[in-house]
Amino acid sequence: MSPNTGSGLTTTFVQDATSELTFSGPPPTGLSQSELDTLALKTAVGLLHSMHDYIHLNPIVTGCDELDPDGEQARKIDVVQLLDEFAEVEWAENEQGVRVDYSLRRPTATDDDYNVAGEWVYFAITDTLPRPMGIPGATSLSYYAALRPTVDGIESLVLAPLGVTIHGTMKVEARHADAAPAVPASGGGDDKMPAWQQTLWLREHVRVRCWWGTGWYIQKTMERSHGVMHERFRARWEEEVRQEVD
Repeated sequence: MSPNTGSGLTTTFVQDATSELTFSGPPPTGLSQSELDTLALKTAVGLLHSMHDYIHLNPIVTGCDELDPDGEQARKIDVVQLLDEFAEVEWAENEQGVRVDYSLRRPTATDDDYNVAGEWVYFAITDTLPRPMGIPGATSLSYYAALRPTVDGIESLVLAPLGVTIHGTMKVEARHADAAPAVPASGGGDDKMPAWQQTLWLREHVRVRCWWGTGWYIQKTMERSHGVMHERFRARWEEEVRQEVD
C-alpha cells in the first residue's frame, strides 16, 4: 500500500494485494498440464465476471441489487467523470510524469481497446461495518458501484457517502513458464499427471479518494475484508475447478 497523498481535506491512497490461486490439496488428476492450466485460468476469469457473486465474496457486503442502467440510481455514478478524475490523480502522483490515462477508457471502448470485454453494470450495495475506535455494534453503509468485465478480470468504480470514490481492478495473471523451475511428478516417474505448477495470481489494485479524517478507517476495513475476499475467491475457484474435472 502506498503512502497517503492529497491536498486540503482530501486524501488519496492506493492498496495493492496479490494472492496465489493454488489448490489446498493434491491437484485434480486426469488432465494434461496444458488442459489444467487452461481450465484454471478460464474458471478464475469467469468467477470475476460473475459480478453479483463476486461482490458477495466480500464479507462486509450484506446487500447487492443490480440497477437498471438507464434508471435514476445508476445515473448517480458518472463513470466517465470518475475515470477522468482518477486519471488526473494518477498523473499528479506519478513521479516520472507518465500518465496512466483512465479517461481514455470510455464505456464505448471496444474489446480490442483498453482490454475491455463488456459494458458497465450498475449496483446498489450495502455493507455492514464495525464501528470505529472499538465502539460496540455495527453500522450500515449504502453506496453505488459500476463494474465491467475486462479480458483478464474486472474493473470497478464506487461512489459512496461523504465524498468517497474508488477505482479498482481485479485481474488474473499467469506467471511465465520460465519464472520457476519445473515441478517434478508426484509419486515417481510413472505418474501421467505431474504435480500442478502454480501459474495463477489474483492481483488487485485499488485507488481511494476520501476525506482525510476517514482514510485510516477505510484503509483498515479494506485490508481486513479484502484479505478474506481473496481467500474466499481462491476456495470458490478450487471448488469449481474440481467440479469441472469430476
